[in-house]
Amino acid sequence: MTMRNMIEAVSRKMENFGSEEEPESTEMEQEKMEMEPIEGEDNIDVEQKILQFFMENPSPEDDAFHAFAQSLGMEPDDLETKVYGILSSLLSGGNSQGNEDFGPDEEQLAMGIEVEKEHTDNEFLARKIALDHLASFPTYYTALKEMESNLEKNGMGKE
Repeated sequence: MTMRNMIEAVSRKMENFGSEEEPESTEMEQEKMEMEPIEGEDNIDVEQKILQFFMENPSPEDDAFHAFAQSLGMEPDDLETKVYGILSSLLSGGNSQGNEDFGPDEEQLAMGIEVEKEHTDNEFLARKIALDHLASFPTYYTALKEMESNLEKNGMGKE
């Protein structure tokens, strides 16, 4: 699976996140989604290198990705599988996943999406992070706003 196909598959999944209808997955996409989690120190090191690579190269060309795979002593397809595993873990985890009774307050969710955009310019990821916080603490963003206000009042805010 090429990086472009992988990104398109994840994008399709992201577009339908939270809706009752899940998009149909191809057999290959389904196989990738059911991968075993990456475990062990060597894999953690590879995961960290992958994350660093994408932080430094947000939209890598295939040639750059293949060169990166070679630098790790991996085949590009094997590295793509690891990248897909990281994305699947991010998208399928969190406190809001599988919580059928969870229905966030829309005002809290809107606040949360704006706050989480401090960390990502991806609307879907900001929403997912906000949903995870709200699943644990329904007024998380009101409490966060109050805490930040108190810190600023006490001279502990941004300088």
